[in-house]
Amino acid sequence: MEKLMKYCASLLLLLVMADAHANGQTPPDKRQPEKGDDVIKVTTNLVQVDAVVTDKEGRPVTNLTAADFELVENAQLRAITEFSYISLRPEDTGREPNSIARKGETTANRSGPPRTLHAIRRETVRRAIAIVVDDVGLSAESTARLRSALERFVQERTQSTDLIAVIRASGGPGAMQQFTSNRAQVLATIKGLTWYQMGRGRMSATESWNPLDNNEDGIELKGYSANRPADLSGKEFFGGSLGALGFVIQGLSSFPGRKSLVLVSDNLPVTSREALAAGVTRALDKLIEQANQHSIVISTIDARGMQKPGPTADDGQHNLAANQINTRTRERRLKFNVQSDGLNYLAAQTGGIFVHSNNDLTDALRRVVDGELGYYLLAYRPDDLDDETARARTFKVRLRVNRPGLEVRTRNAFHRTKLTREVDGPPKGKDDLLREALVSPFVTEGVRLKMTGLFTGGSQVKILLHVDARDLAFVKSADDIYNGSLDIVAVAFDDNGKPVRQVARTQTLRVPSAAYEHLLRDGVVYSMTVPIQSPGGYQLRLALRDGTSGRLGSDSQFVEVPDAKKTRLTVSGFAVQRIEPEVGLQHAPEMQRTSVEGPGGDGARRGLAVRRFDAGDLLTYSYLIYGARRNSRTDPPSLLTQIRLFCGDTEVFTGRVSSVDVSQESSSGGIVAQGNLRLGTGLTAGEYFIQVIVTDKLAAVGKQVSDQWLDFEIVK
Repeated sequence: MEKLMKYCASLLLLLVMADAHANGQTPPDKRQPEKGDDVIKVTTNLVQVDAVVTDKEGRPVTNLTAADFELVENAQLRAITEFSYISLRPEDTGREPNSIARKGETTANRSGPPRTLHAIRRETVRRAIAIVVDDVGLSAESTARLRSALERFVQERTQSTDLIAVIRASGGPGAMQQFTSNRAQVLATIKGLTWYQMGRGRMSATESWNPLDNNEDGIELKGYSANRPADLSGKEFFGGSLGALGFVIQGLSSFPGRKSLVLVSDNLPVTSREALAAGVTRALDKLIEQANQHSIVISTIDARGMQKPGPTADDGQHNLAANQINTRTRERRLKFNVQSDGLNYLAAQTGGIFVHSNNDLTDALRRVVDGELGYYLLAYRPDDLDDETARARTFKVRLRVNRPGLEVRTRNAFHRTKLTREVDGPPKGKDDLLREALVSPFVTEGVRLKMTGLFTGGSQVKILLHVDARDLAFVKSADDIYNGSLDIVAVAFDDNGKPVRQVARTQTLRVPSAAYEHLLRDGVVYSMTVPIQSPGGYQLRLALRDGTSGRLGSDSQFVEVPDAKKTRLTVSGFAVQRIEPEVGLQHAPEMQRTSVEGPGGDGARRGLAVRRFDAGDLLTYSYLIYGARRNSRTDPPSLLTQIRLFCGDTEVFTGRVSSVDVSQESSSGGIVAQGNLRLGTGLTAGEYFIQVIVTDKLAAVGKQVSDQWLDFEIVK
């Protein structure tokens, strides 16, 4: 009877976990433990196995049953006690970005809205995708091809529920700060990818022949092959590649959803003498063990594509005899295979795909990521299920599919952790809590807030913060004043995930009783400035702690700081607010100049930060334009602008194309542009996105268009 109760409890726990798997492979934990409570780490003694099954063409097979599988552990066939298929396909595929692109525009400018411009909720994530660009091991040729392939892939193949990061191996730690659902941030990182000259990659993916052939004593051999082993190394520098994998695996370990790591490299040799001496194989095994322990699937792509070992135009063949050419051809073929050993090994041991001999890197990325759109989840009872003294251990499992012509991909090891009970440690200080909220890619909603980052010219970004005052705790004093305080920290992370600037504030709140109800209704609006010296893309993250209750709130937003010295068109500082009826349309330009250069009053800050409008409202918008081309120093730029409005994926309004008034210039050298928009009276309440598109008629093709998005809400 006791054994039966234990078994039923394990089955019940597995069913709960399987239900959570319907929304992702790792169920989110919404309950925060209270201080002093015991923290329960719950796992199950049933071993869960996840697997992807494809046909000969690499297409997923989704109609299998438990009877189609054979699960073997310790050379014994195990009975499958639980079985399900978890689909991660989106309910609606939407339209392809290229289907609405116009000549001279990029797909990003004419695509649908970004779904979100801020941090996302943990429970909305279905897939976490980390694309590790091994620039330490990429040639200049492969880097250029990969950059364009990544841009197409992110624009066309990713979903709104995907959490994505593009991480450079040479960038060091900071992987957690690069995960985002904001495609603009990912694309900005991709545009910054360059060839890492200090790595093991050369200009070309194929190393050219040296016409000189020397023996071990350094004597040049003419017409004869040298009596020496082939050099199969990748010229060391493995540390950067393996270190980046370690950072990303550690960052992905606590993520929800299906967790995929894609490593793109030219070479990762693990069987050469140099690699073995450096302990690369042992390091890879350690990384594989960590990935399997946290259910992370690693797929790999050989960026060299289809390579021919024979002579090329870059090879020096002067004075080489036929046997020397044959030796070099044989060594090149052998070296090409050895250099991809590590990539193949990583994918095979973690249930991923190894894509090689494919010149279309966009297709290679598609094959890898689309292969993770669904998986089978199986479970079985190990022999020591009822042994309460059994330790956590690794299970070597082999999974077979009975149907012919199908291929199954799964990890080589699965981990089972015993049920443990740990006592919570000492309470964390406010700095620790704020730091945790800042580094997390997910929104914290103990205090609901919305952050708006605006580049206002010069070397600074203005943050406008709206806080829901209903989530704050106030203490009423004897003089009829409601008192509270806020601890606020804002950090700007660069495209490597490294913090470049931090600003911290403590704000005291004193609200008279007569204004308290008004505060609860409208919230708190706060502004602060973050100095940023260098142009580029930055992820602004802000965390807030209520000083009275200790509740936390956080948000993030991608902000691009344009380079005023360059001539590439950039739109920045997009701001929208309502024109109040008593102000009138004739005063809108003055409001625009104020909002771009720095909001001056509480009313202006509230309107720009909150952005809650009624159907039929008249809106005024403004933005800065940098990098506009001129035929000469005296000739003005020739710019066109257009506004688009979206509700969800539906485009509800497309404005006419009009010329930009280039007469106003900001203190930082940008053109101040502005316009007005009347919201339709028939628009329904909900979340909306507005896009401004600017076209430079004097710029070269491919550099003519820039855009900016902003979100707002219609309340009635």
